[in-house]
Amino acid sequence: LGAKVGYWPEIRKEIQARFVELSTKGNLDLAEITQFEVELKKIRNELEGSPEEEVSSLERKIAAEENNRDTYIQECAVAKERLRKLGEDIQALDKMLDKVEKKNAQQQLANRRRNVVDEVIKATAKILELMDLKWRKSLESNIQKIFREISVKPYTPKLNPDYSIVLED
Repeated sequence: LGAKVGYWPEIRKEIQARFVELSTKGNLDLAEITQFEVELKKIRNELEGSPEEEVSSLERKIAAEENNRDTYIQECAVAKERLRKLGEDIQALDKMLDKVEKKNAQQQLANRRRNVVDEVIKATAKILELMDLKWRKSLESNIQKIFREISVKPYTPKLNPDYSIVLED
């Protein structure tokens, strides 16, 4: 049992590295979102200069934004699955730690390690939640702006939790 506790520093380093990787990915995603916003602003400027632009052109632009949304949804799903797997790994490690704690004199050290892992999980989950919220608001705003530009109907597009679009009166 004492030998198994020796692996905890390695596991902690792996989890920390994974956290850094997910944080970096999140920052890259935010940069990409910013880039899309800049591109969308350029498109709007072009539309202002050319009031007779065809609807099909606008529809292609909407389709491109929807593809970007779909890509983000897939990335979120992958990140959530990774988070779930990390949670399962942590649960398994917690069970093993509980057994070791009963028979090992290093109980305090093991508790501190578990607390660090729990904090990393909470921080990672919070980062994912914040990224999802920011992306959702940005995406909904962009969809509404584009819809207002191409539609004469008094509807407002809203995003559902599963990222599907619903028109509200």
